[in-house]
Amino acid sequence: MALSQCLAEEISYRHAFVLDNNYGEVSDEQLNSLPEKDRTRLLNDIQAQAAHGLGFWYERHAIKGNDQKITDDLLTWLNSDALLGVIAQLTGADKYGGAIAQATRYLPGDFLTRHKDVVTEEKRKIAFSLTCHRDGTLTGGHASIL
Repeated sequence: MALSQCLAEEISYRHAFVLDNNYGEVSDEQLNSLPEKDRTRLLNDIQAQAAHGLGFWYERHAIKGNDQKITDDLLTWLNSDALLGVIAQLTGADKYGGAIAQATRYLPGDFLTRHKDVVTEEKRKIAFSLTCHRDGTLTGGHASIL
């Protein structure tokens, strides 16, 4: 199965967001189980921040190597000596530990604005993305980014 098909059809996603400088995630089930008043307030607060150019709301799936899918092969490749060597050459950073990965999906209404791209737990030093599209376009608002 192709990576784009796996990302579109076999991966479960959670909504990722930032609110008041705090990162959060919520599943569809958790979001829908909130009382309507709380769900509306959460989404309105996220949108209000976005109106000031801050934050994000999109779907994500952490790739940890335990999906038993092609995403595990991708993570193995991202951490291969060959690719880490190329990244060290490109960036000049040869002591960054290794790669972590997440699949992100942008559906209609999702967004990414400026934000502090600092996740303390990840100790991120370098970030890049690979974009997968079945037809090479963003038609329908679907994009999967690793």
